[in-house]
Amino acid sequence: MKARAVHAVLAAGVRRPHLIDEWAANPETLRRHGLAPESVDAEALRRFAGLTAKVRHNGARNLLPLSFRFLAAAGLELELFADYASECSRAGREFAGGAAERCDELMAYIEQWLDVSERDQALFWDLLRHEHAAVAPRRDTDGAEDAEGGKARPEAVARVRGELQLHEMRSDPRELAAAMGRREPRWEEIELSPHYYGYWRAPGEEAASLLELDEFSFYALRFMDGQKTVAELHALLGGAGAPDAAFLGAMEQLAGAGIARFAR
Repeated sequence: MKARAVHAVLAAGVRRPHLIDEWAANPETLRRHGLAPESVDAEALRRFAGLTAKVRHNGARNLLPLSFRFLAAAGLELELFADYASECSRAGREFAGGAAERCDELMAYIEQWLDVSERDQALFWDLLRHEHAAVAPRRDTDGAEDAEGGKARPEAVARVRGELQLHEMRSDPRELAAAMGRREPRWEEIELSPHYYGYWRAPGEEAASLLELDEFSFYALRFMDGQKTVAELHALLGGAGAPDAAFLGAMEQLAGAGIARFAR
């Protein structure tokens, strides 16, 4: 067995990590490459490919430092990146060019990779969304959304002003963020309970403001798509008949805060 052949096969595994999974599932396929199956530590090679993928996401780490620190502290980092490298390789997809784009693609993968029934992974998903919302680039929005005004009448169409991300979470991510800023982070005592947050960029603003919402406001804002009327929102939120004064008053509070607007 020539060393050159060994190095070529191992390099191919690092370059195309899904091959490592295939070799692990069918070790005899290695013989076609001139290698004895027992000579290849597939798990060690897989982790090395994950380490390589992690290093290539250093730009994303700089944008999401607390989330990456939690991944390492919770022992999830190499497993995540090994799986991610294999998935991208299998799909024939290169990592995105910019750090922000790599963040977006990684988050999309993490959302389906995580098992949020596991406490640590649920906490991580809250922290990751919280940290990402603060650094996500501003999107271009319709200029009509910038205008204030209008009353929350039943026939009025409701829309969110500016840009809003809504996240339903199982914890207060600020508690985990504070824990990750300590020399020896501990998160065992962070309470799990429903939390509703909005990350809102007001028209013309670059920075996102954190909104702590009640369940009603959270779902009211989620349903505001610039097409539904106040009466339709009332029905979607479980109301019967015409919107009453209390419901209209709650809509007006969202408008008074500058988050929503109503137009005929």
